[in-house]
Amino acid sequence: MSINSLKIFALICMIIDHIGEFFPQSPMWLRWIGRISAPLFFYCSSWGFHYTRSKKTYLVRLYLLGILMSIGNITIYFLCKKETLINNNIFVTLFLGCAVIFVFENKCTNKGKVKYLILFLVQQTVAFLLCALFAEFLQIPNFIDTYMLYYAYGALFGSSIFTEGSIWFVLFFVVLYLLKENKIYLSVFVLFFTGMLEVLIRRTYYMRGAISYLIPFNRFQWLMIFAIPFFLIYNGKKGKGNKMFYYLFYPLHIWVLYAISN
Repeated sequence: MSINSLKIFALICMIIDHIGEFFPQSPMWLRWIGRISAPLFFYCSSWGFHYTRSKKTYLVRLYLLGILMSIGNITIYFLCKKETLINNNIFVTLFLGCAVIFVFENKCTNKGKVKYLILFLVQQTVAFLLCALFAEFLQIPNFIDTYMLYYAYGALFGSSIFTEGSIWFVLFFVVLYLLKENKIYLSVFVLFFTGMLEVLIRRTYYMRGAISYLIPFNRFQWLMIFAIPFFLIYNGKKGKGNKMFYYLFYPLHIWVLYAISN
């Protein structure tokens, strides 16, 4: 399968997943199928970032899309006046993952890379504190649910904690990018990562509060291992497709499904 074929398959799985997420009393197997979509989109995006002509433009695009989607999520939430919140925004996760990779691939000395890494860690600490300040303590604006505020400010300040999949998906994307050319190592990593994540989920699943931001996963997240066969059948070709279609389709289909669900 080419990259475009993998994207189409991931898109179908994603739609099925979000139908199960937004429509009450949907069969649980819809969510099970959806666990395949994020790893496949990460895999496709890793190759997209690898081959892009301008990595800086790629990063700016993801950052702006993340902010725009956060604004759209809040707008749709208020227009529909539902109790269900929206925190879907994979653009921020991809942006942060690509930002880490950009630092490591920067053509500078090892000392320079360490400096950039330290700056990134400082930025993440400051971003976390700013998110907590504006969302929890100041509650600006005070008419938006605190949970959605955290993710909105997470997109604005670039916080790896307050993003879809939290820091775990950011790290998953980074390692996936580094191993994308070795399918055996990549498959082993996905198995290891899924096992580790399953242990964390089992330990924290019934906890509430801050832990729900750090480990925001369901008990069936382990089903993401079924993305491995699709990594193995990637043929190394891009295939025909319009990347802007996926950038537009992702937020639009979420907003439509959220709006029409009852």
